[in-house]
Amino acid sequence: TSPSLKTIVPISGISDLYKYNFVNGVHIEPQGYAFNAYYWAMVGVSPVGLSGGTQASDPDPQHSATSGAGELCPEQIEVQEGGLTSGLDGNKDAYWQERDFLAELRASWDKNPVRASVFYIHGLQDWNVKDHNMQDWLPAVQETGVPYKVWLGQWGHAWPQPTSDTAVCDYNETLKRGSDCRADWWTTVMIAWFDQFLKEVDTGIMDAPRVQVQDDDGRWHHEQVWPPTDVARHLFRLTADGRLDSVGGTGTVGYHDGFGSPLYSIEPPASVDVAQTPFDVTWRSEPLTQDWTLSGMPVFHANITVDKPRANLILTMGEQLPSGEVRAFNFCAQSLNHVADLAEGKLDITDLRQELTLECFPQDDVLHAGSRLVLIAAGNTVGTPNPAFQPLTYGAFITIEMEGACLELRVDHSIVYEDPQPYDAEK
Repeated sequence: TSPSLKTIVPISGISDLYKYNFVNGVHIEPQGYAFNAYYWAMVGVSPVGLSGGTQASDPDPQHSATSGAGELCPEQIEVQEGGLTSGLDGNKDAYWQERDFLAELRASWDKNPVRASVFYIHGLQDWNVKDHNMQDWLPAVQETGVPYKVWLGQWGHAWPQPTSDTAVCDYNETLKRGSDCRADWWTTVMIAWFDQFLKEVDTGIMDAPRVQVQDDDGRWHHEQVWPPTDVARHLFRLTADGRLDSVGGTGTVGYHDGFGSPLYSIEPPASVDVAQTPFDVTWRSEPLTQDWTLSGMPVFHANITVDKPRANLILTMGEQLPSGEVRAFNFCAQSLNHVADLAEGKLDITDLRQELTLECFPQDDVLHAGSRLVLIAAGNTVGTPNPAFQPLTYGAFITIEMEGACLELRVDHSIVYEDPQPYDAEK
């Protein structure tokens, strides 16, 4: 670390460029297929006014020539080749491994005794730089021992507080919840953080809670680390008749992945009997008797077999309200070709029985008393907003064994809510 670097404030930070393009080998649309090409076109060779490129319209011809030559350097060939090959197979190959900053941090663990402080900020509804970038990365940063602070809120790909003069960041009377932002970001917290680490003024910012997290009810609570370690693990077992309970079942369930198309919107081949073929499987729990805050990464476990060379498991977690409406709140994705090795996926997994343990996205969600937990397996996610997957598949029938199949939830029953909430003064 440079001695001149005193602090880092990553907002929607990328810890691993592979994770910006893929989730466990599942392609994100469109990044997984063409990110290296289209981003280069947007910011490297496009004119001013079109996504910020400069080369084509620079008034100085010498600047234009040298910039253009730079875009055609040998490294650019490597970048385009890396994007193309992974777009075809989803592998986290040498190109992506070199751009894995978590691996770089771990490799330099004992080589940088002086590290900058970190104020880590990410929106839990950021489906651009998805929050699985904090998975493993955030604990690793915390383990370095550097001064750190964390804000995780329910905003998307954005600042914790809007920059617009007309934006409102307060209690939403219509939704009866706090807004997806914080009103103390610019005026209080950032000034205190930078004064602490750039001016060496004791502002008291490090006496504030280490981690402040907003659940999807709009309430902020405090933790020492995140994901929290003081959670209860609740296990739901799956049954062939669609239940989530404590006992589980035997037998199998199966569904056609619909070629990875959301809600199965493409014409199936003649070999698929649409009338007799399920395109999703749903499991439901009994209604909860109290509110649960799911904090961290849910984990799914099962043995799975498919009938085609390539396939993916994509799960949607939701809350079924007493009205019957289902609110999707989390998702899980795994290329079944990459269960054993993310760097070199299997070319053909036809009839290969695989045991899978899959962590879902990091989230902070509230399941309400009277609602049911819902788990949906389908060719793509159900509900919006969502991670925008575009799975690479040959149109497979996926079979899940019920014996041993389960969904583990990390439930925080010891929530310490922020008091006052950041919007209370404006209620």
